[in-house]
Amino acid sequence: MDAARAAWHSLLSAIFPDRCVLCERVGFPPICLYCRQQLVPISPSDQPALPPDGLDLLRIGFHYSGRMQQAITQYKYGRSTALGGTLADLVHQDFTAFELLENLDVIAPVPIHWRRWTARGFNQTEILCSRLPRSIVDHEAISRIRFTPPQASLTLMERRTSLLGAFSSDERLEGRRVLIVDDVYTSGSTVAECAKALRAAGAAWVGAYALASTLRIADP
Repeated sequence: MDAARAAWHSLLSAIFPDRCVLCERVGFPPICLYCRQQLVPISPSDQPALPPDGLDLLRIGFHYSGRMQQAITQYKYGRSTALGGTLADLVHQDFTAFELLENLDVIAPVPIHWRRWTARGFNQTEILCSRLPRSIVDHEAISRIRFTPPQASLTLMERRTSLLGAFSSDERLEGRRVLIVDDVYTSGSTVAECAKALRAAGAAWVGAYALASTLRIADP
């Protein structure tokens, strides 16, 4: 049976070879080496020196442009879930490079409203945390209590107000050191509102990490 299954898999691979999700080159799915080399990281030395109000720390992995923008867009909106594991590996690498796990109590993925989860079928930020220590990843550290339009569809001014009161947390986070994880940091409104909810719950320290950002932190 195993030999037959292997033969069938080989036949399918010959007829329908694996391709890079981003450039469709044959082999090395879901992101080929050529596309990986086009991802533009933000080095530890080029991180924001002063985090925004409400945060004790902000760390960004990559510039949200080119292949990284394409990867996140296809992953998040095109439902190319095969990209999730590869992007989660990049998040894990960043946590190591930035030493983010030191003295950390909780990793809190940004939640999505149940209506959006029903439509999409997954929370992209939870999958990004799948390579991080399960003992401190808490999918319920922050709750989404109000449905809001996608941030990508709003103006900068609308982003600053649409998420007001959209998140909550609870007393379990009192005195804890919490790191928020998001996929893209643009205006900072999502992270700011999550941080506000964590502070209200008594968190002692609140930081944030985003896989990518539109901020011009440093020239690529």
